[in-house]
Amino acid sequence: MFFHHHIIGQKTLARREIYLVNSLRSFALSLVGLFIPVYLLNVGFSLFYVLFFLVVSSLTVVLSGVGVAYLSANIGFKRTIMISSIFSVLELVGLVFIEPFMLIPLAVLDGLSVVFFWTPLSAMFAVASDPKKEAEQTSYLLILPSLLSSAAPFIGGVIITLLGFDLLYMIAVLILIAGTSIMFIGKDYKERQPKLKFVWSRKTVRFAPYFFLQGIMFRSLSVLVPLYFYLMVLNYEDLGSLGTLMSVGGVLFSYIVGKLSDRLGYAKVVKVGAVVIAGLWFLLTIASASIDVALVSSLLSTVFVMNSIPVFAVVSKHPGKHPAEFMAFRSMMINLGKLTAVLYLVFTGNFRHLFILSAIVSLLFLAFKE
Repeated sequence: MFFHHHIIGQKTLARREIYLVNSLRSFALSLVGLFIPVYLLNVGFSLFYVLFFLVVSSLTVVLSGVGVAYLSANIGFKRTIMISSIFSVLELVGLVFIEPFMLIPLAVLDGLSVVFFWTPLSAMFAVASDPKKEAEQTSYLLILPSLLSSAAPFIGGVIITLLGFDLLYMIAVLILIAGTSIMFIGKDYKERQPKLKFVWSRKTVRFAPYFFLQGIMFRSLSVLVPLYFYLMVLNYEDLGSLGTLMSVGGVLFSYIVGKLSDRLGYAKVVKVGAVVIAGLWFLLTIASASIDVALVSSLLSTVFVMNSIPVFAVVSKHPGKHPAEFMAFRSMMINLGKLTAVLYLVFTGNFRHLFILSAIVSLLFLAFKE
């Protein structure tokens, strides 16, 4: 009995660490992340090179995923997360002093910070989560960062307007460092026998289409929609306000979706969400005024948790003894989707065509199975 309660206590502590670290990182990156593409535009890079930055970042995740899986399984998930903060700090400092030749190295750092953070964090969550409350606990993974970060884009926009990008990036760096120190609290997690063959196992490959399709929508919603809005308004504070609206909407709804997913079944929630999300993507294609774009984008961000929460909850049940390899595969496929979204925008040159693609992608989740 004592051993059973000890294991439960360790998992509870691990989940709390995950929620707190993810929340602080999310707050720090929410201060600046929404503005990095805009910042690159304002220091002289064309839209093509801004999109090129996103392509290199996603490609870095795809190419490094297997190596990061093996590394995190051997040295520990927490140590790998700490390494990710080093890449984030180097990227933010580099952006302050950016020169044209630095664009590719900074994009690589951006990709490394993503894969070194999300692969071990997702693996650690899969180990620490309760299978009976998977969706509810997944919702906390979104709610807590959203609560802390909801005002961050607006605050970031105000700081940029009054004091400039440089100070904003330095504030983000300090918060990232503070957040990483939390990783020293509890025990680290490692895999006893990490095997790279499990990155491409039958279990992981069955989820490949869903990860890939999610990646297209993730990139479209989190980066390209705000960029589209900024090109309409050309105002930092308005962009920050949009980011805040997109964060706030999902907070309460995430908890509801988590509860419903555990009670009704993950596939049912995903399929209802597929129709609603697709409808909003189509609405975004006909929204012509900035206020309409802001409203539809906020609603889209709110209901998108009907996809992200139940899908991740299902995924978290499957890693078994090899969570690092499983989550590395997830990161790689999601970033292939992100890469596809950006390349599609580059070749079509039309944001609305991308939104139509995202609507079609959403409808494909009608085939989702647990």
